[in-house]
Amino acid sequence: MSSRQNVLPSTLVVLIAPFALSMAIQASAAEVDDLSLDDLLNTRISTASKFSQRVSESPSSATVISSDEIRSHGWRNLGEALVSARGFEISAATDYHYLGVRGFSQPGDYNSRILLLIDGIPANDGVYDQAMIGPEFPLDMNLVERIEVVPGPGSALYGGNAYLAVVNVITRPSDSVGRSVTLSAGSGGFAGGQASAGAKDETGRHWLISASTERSAGEPRYFPQWNGIGGSDGQARGMDGARMRRLFLRYGGEDWSVQLLHGRHQKDAAGAMFGTDFDSPTINVDTTTQMGLRFKHPLNTIWTLETQAYAGEFNWEGRSRISGAWESDRAGSGWAGASVQLTGRPWENQTWVLGASTRDDFKRDQQNIGGSIDGSRRTVSLYAQDDVRFNDVFSLNLGGRYDHDTLGSSQVSPRGALVVKLPAATVLKLIAGQAFRPPNAYETSYSYPGDQLAGGTLKPERIITTEIAVEQAIGARGRWTGSMYRNRFKDLLGIVTDFTTGLQQIQTVGDARTDGLELGARYRFEGDVDVRGSLAWQRSEVANGALLPNSPERLAKFLAVVPLGAYELGWETYYTGVRRDVFGAKVGGQTVNHAVLSGRFTRNLRWQVRARNLFDRRFATVAGPEYSLGAAGNVPTIVDYGRQLQVHLTVDF
Repeated sequence: MSSRQNVLPSTLVVLIAPFALSMAIQASAAEVDDLSLDDLLNTRISTASKFSQRVSESPSSATVISSDEIRSHGWRNLGEALVSARGFEISAATDYHYLGVRGFSQPGDYNSRILLLIDGIPANDGVYDQAMIGPEFPLDMNLVERIEVVPGPGSALYGGNAYLAVVNVITRPSDSVGRSVTLSAGSGGFAGGQASAGAKDETGRHWLISASTERSAGEPRYFPQWNGIGGSDGQARGMDGARMRRLFLRYGGEDWSVQLLHGRHQKDAAGAMFGTDFDSPTINVDTTTQMGLRFKHPLNTIWTLETQAYAGEFNWEGRSRISGAWESDRAGSGWAGASVQLTGRPWENQTWVLGASTRDDFKRDQQNIGGSIDGSRRTVSLYAQDDVRFNDVFSLNLGGRYDHDTLGSSQVSPRGALVVKLPAATVLKLIAGQAFRPPNAYETSYSYPGDQLAGGTLKPERIITTEIAVEQAIGARGRWTGSMYRNRFKDLLGIVTDFTTGLQQIQTVGDARTDGLELGARYRFEGDVDVRGSLAWQRSEVANGALLPNSPERLAKFLAVVPLGAYELGWETYYTGVRRDVFGAKVGGQTVNHAVLSGRFTRNLRWQVRARNLFDRRFATVAGPEYSLGAAGNVPTIVDYGRQLQVHLTVDF
């Protein structure tokens, strides 16, 4: 894969322009009657502290992605939205999508270091602790009201897996959905349909139902390492199809709601992963079903009670051909959990959060030709937080959580943040915290004859974070943010080759550190032109100074939504800097652009044309070690898709 270093200067010019222009406007901008500064700069968020507060007052450098942005940019899965956040990037392998956060993105880690919530309910499964964010994400994006993205350690409130970030996907109110049907078609044999309806009556009772389906034939993938092996020309044809079904149901009243989420995703992955035959795909089928009950009610003028109960089931089956014979792997998990939380203001300018939770992973089953392994894990947790506002300048957030599980692990996770409101609408935040990630069932128990050994007893990973963040208003129409942080990783887990047996095994591989700087700005011009951009510099290295794989040194992003009369243009530019593959070789920087044009034929008939990778650039995804186990040897990168076109028609009833 060739390096494209020349794209960086032009991308930086595009990104720096909004910063410079916005700073110039700050000096002379007048108040604008049709735009509320409070609405633009003080969006409320609940994920960072488990109670609603302004983003500027939260103990985090959070990003809130709205439903308007999702619609304008045509994002069809969670990963496409998350890549727009500062310091986040996506690796799209042929099977799943993997999220990198602030310079840490281990290939093939199944996003186990991210806690994914849907309406505040944990969505990670019980075997891999996987956060599904790509096309396998089980919720249709048309139902998303907003996405609250909170980077940094979140274990002080959420426990394990809230290691690098907490992502909370909040669904739309039932009465905002209305009734609609969407039909879609596109390149690679893509076709889909979605129907939804929702309402709320005068008593507060509400309901929502949505169903969607998608399928694609996929496109050929080229693996140069396989060219000439076994008569192959390196082209994986007819091996990249996908099928997805989603269902979402909700019913509730003013204080309570019950919801059901179901998704089934099949992906035919090319590339001969885990030593399978190159001329046949690995077929992954993921089925997720989750049910949640939520209740929230004020007890008096001081305290509010919030409870939730949930249950879920996840099943995965992988089918692949090895030396001409079909083999299968299976995994299944079942879990149930509950939490209770009291939020109150016993004194003026002070907010307390007191909570307890439990989760029972009663089924953690893995099966292959070597046999079956089943297990369970139960976790009990207590947490508390005090958010006190001393005066109009200083506020302090202190919190901590205790987690204990039946596998013998006990963890204490603290967090503290000092928020200082300075003149000229400037906010300074000093944040420190600690998080952990327990080893999952796959890491400790999975084995495969002749290929992989079980990891056995492994220690939880830990991370210690310190961060300084600044937020500054730009006149009445925008703001810029800056953040400088250091993440120290302890007892990281990774897959290595056992020298005694020559087999792969997940082991504790040591410590690492990431130092980073992020800058971001957003400005809304007159005429509702919305511009957002960010820059990130990050360096991730292990104790001996070697760089972590798949950790880009720079990220640059530019997004714009531009009304064009009766139409609307959504634009995205993403630059990913130089990074290393799993063998230590450099992978050059690369830029990709996406564009969406939207409009209406009539009041009730909307259309959208979407071009992913508009300029048809060939760019590389760093491959995990599973792609290098076959006859081709080392497969350091995978060439991602070229230009993809999609058309969507929506009828509102």
